[in-house]
Amino acid sequence: MLEVREEDIDQITGLFYRVLKGELPPPLELPEDYPENEVKQVVEYANRFVAEYQTLAGAMHALSRGDLDVNAPAGKMHVLQSFKNLHANLRHLTWKTQQIAGGDLSQHVDFMGDFSKAFNSMTQQLREAFAKIEGQKQDLLRANQRMKQDLDAAARVQRTLLPEGFPAIPGWNFAWTYRPCDELGGDALNIVRINEEVIALYLLDVSGHGVPAALLSVTATRSLHPRAGGAASLVAGPGENPDAVEPAKVASTLNALYPMESNGDHYFTMIYGLLDVRARRLRFTLAGHPAPILVREGRPPELLDATGNAIGMFDDAEFSDSVIELHSGDRLYLYSDGLTEEMNADKEQFGEERLLSAVADGQTLGLQAAVEFLVEKVVAWRGEAHLKDDVSILAVSVE
Repeated sequence: MLEVREEDIDQITGLFYRVLKGELPPPLELPEDYPENEVKQVVEYANRFVAEYQTLAGAMHALSRGDLDVNAPAGKMHVLQSFKNLHANLRHLTWKTQQIAGGDLSQHVDFMGDFSKAFNSMTQQLREAFAKIEGQKQDLLRANQRMKQDLDAAARVQRTLLPEGFPAIPGWNFAWTYRPCDELGGDALNIVRINEEVIALYLLDVSGHGVPAALLSVTATRSLHPRAGGAASLVAGPGENPDAVEPAKVASTLNALYPMESNGDHYFTMIYGLLDVRARRLRFTLAGHPAPILVREGRPPELLDATGNAIGMFDDAEFSDSVIELHSGDRLYLYSDGLTEEMNADKEQFGEERLLSAVADGQTLGLQAAVEFLVEKVVAWRGEAHLKDDVSILAVSVE
């Protein structure tokens, strides 16, 4: 008859009790001289069970933390086989999810019951959403293409308002450059012959950027053309040899025509001048615009002393004319503030001092080359070809 010690039964019972409590007990140990009987065999099976249980528990813990690289434990227990299937399914599901993340929305799952239905529904919704997004993308591309075509067409129209050539006047040279920061610019300039003796020249700069600024720029430019309004022109009277309207009066009329509250809160600065080519005299008005730079032969460049209110900013703004006599060898530069306000990588503006220095450095160049030289200096200061603001320069020299 088998003799069973009560303490041996207690060890076996205690081991399973600890397992049921959620513990991972150490294996049972029997004395080396323990007889070969059913009790010893039960202990061996109990220890094998606990060993496989510990391996499964470790794998389940790793899986619960999202570690799918854990090795599925070996063994023939049904729970181990089920774990292997679950582990394989989760790895396969992960692979399918990665394929979806890579753009393959044809993936579907058919091995995880209700989860499969939810997963497949999700991929179907993703396919529909991406199809809708693709359609919207194509619509946006077409709309963007139309807008680009419209902007290009508008830019071509705007370029037609720039000087087509220079008045052929012995002893006088003219040069200009215009570099918008976008397709459409808010700057405008021109050199227009009023009559045999007088040349009108101007440069204006609308606040802001984009289409609104460009529209105001174009409108104001049309107002400044001597033939834009016939007898009602802002800048010239009627007849074949019309008289020029004084610059201050032109600025005052523009101020009344283009109040900023009627133009989307946009205003513009301007320098407008009348050049008497026989008397070698420039009469000009400055409306919130940078003062022109005068270079006398043999002398350093200087900023002219003139100020004024911007066009459209104040209803009761008053404007006045300034006059400067020009001599042989003189050069005069009109420019927009995009030239001086351009910043480098350290957020430091190019500024008036550097502009004056650049003008001095370009004195040995031809007039057009000197104008382009100023732009190159600003681009080098910026550190890239795309400028943050429109840059315009209009220059005059006397031989």
